[in-house]
Amino acid sequence: MGLLIAVLFAPAFHHLTVVDTGDDLAIRFGPVPLFRRNVRYADISSAEVGRTLLLDGWGIHMSIRGGWLWNLWGRDCVVMRLTNGTLRIGTDDAENLAGILKNRIVAGDQ
Repeated sequence: MGLLIAVLFAPAFHHLTVVDTGDDLAIRFGPVPLFRRNVRYADISSAEVGRTLLLDGWGIHMSIRGGWLWNLWGRDCVVMRLTNGTLRIGTDDAENLAGILKNRIVAGDQ
């Protein structure tokens, strides 16, 4: 039964995509779009490069340090402080994503 569930959900976790959609940051696992989340830039108070703990693992779940973790592979991430908590997004380009988010946060404050 466990193997059947793993086989059914595996296509939903093939890759993680993060996209600027204008007012939101869209976070999507795919190619089967079962798991997705949008974060409004107005709800992000800060963004910085971070690292997940080995114990955090991968997938979508609460981090042992608090807040949500969306990660597919590796330990590099961007830590976003939101108006309602913390979100860590795993990425292979954390510096670039954090820079984009910081620019969007500053632009939204003006």
